[in-house]
Amino acid sequence: MRTSKARALGAAKVVQPETILRWHRSGFKAFWRWKSRKRAGRPKIDRGLRDLIQRMSKENQQWGASRIHGELLMLGFEVAQSTVSKYMVRGGTSPSQGWKAALAFCMEPLTRALLNGRGN
Repeated sequence: MRTSKARALGAAKVVQPETILRWHRSGFKAFWRWKSRKRAGRPKIDRGLRDLIQRMSKENQQWGASRIHGELLMLGFEVAQSTVSKYMVRGGTSPSQGWKAALAFCMEPLTRALLNGRGN
């Protein structure tokens, strides 16, 4: 009666080491071929075009996406208006005042009236 260790060694000798290495190499090659495949979806726009959109939006802050889109079409660039909007530099608009500031502004006249005795 053979032991389980001896049986495992006997089974391992069925496949030669070169075969295992060949399987490993082909699996590795298949993985990287799959990993570097061409992805589906929209093609990316050129880096230079993105820089141009950002530069135009910085230099002409009054222009919106539709105006920049029109200018790019006149220059010969085929790009969608939504793409222009996506890559535009957002203006440095200050955020709106919070509720605390708005409430203080509304409550100031009421507080003054109450303190001056006109609240009756």
